[in-house]
Amino acid sequence: MEKEKLSFIPKTSFGNNNESVYAQKQAGVGFVFKISAFLFVLSFISLGGVLAYKNIVSGQIEEFSASLDRAQAAFDIAVILEIEKISSNISIAKSLLDTHRFPSVIFDVIEKITHKNVGFSGLSYLHNPEGVTKVILNGEAKDYVSLAQQSNIFE
Repeated sequence: MEKEKLSFIPKTSFGNNNESVYAQKQAGVGFVFKISAFLFVLSFISLGGVLAYKNIVSGQIEEFSASLDRAQAAFDIAVILEIEKISSNISIAKSLLDTHRFPSVIFDVIEKITHKNVGFSGLSYLHNPEGVTKVILNGEAKDYVSLAQQSNIFE
């Protein structure tokens, strides 16, 4: 009988397709490595895109800021304040005219009834709560006859 040598090292592989265990582990590591490498490259591409976008947006912000500065420089602040003041005064005058109780027609009436030798230098009026308006005229006459005639016209 021949003596067979006993060995604890297998002479044949235990796998079905004659690959060693080491080769099977290499195949699994290769797949994980490929996915990891792909994600790593993808992250660098994403980083590049984000940095490029940041630079583009920063450039646009600077451009718009310069445009805003040019637009603000085109307006003279003193002129704008003066226009606002004039607008306010016009609004006040308009509200006064809208609420004015004495119509301007009175000037036409005074012109028609004034004697040719009488001239008026002032006009004021008082309006009391009962609704009665008193008109006060200041003026000069050429002589007493003209003054008397004007007084008769007013009465």
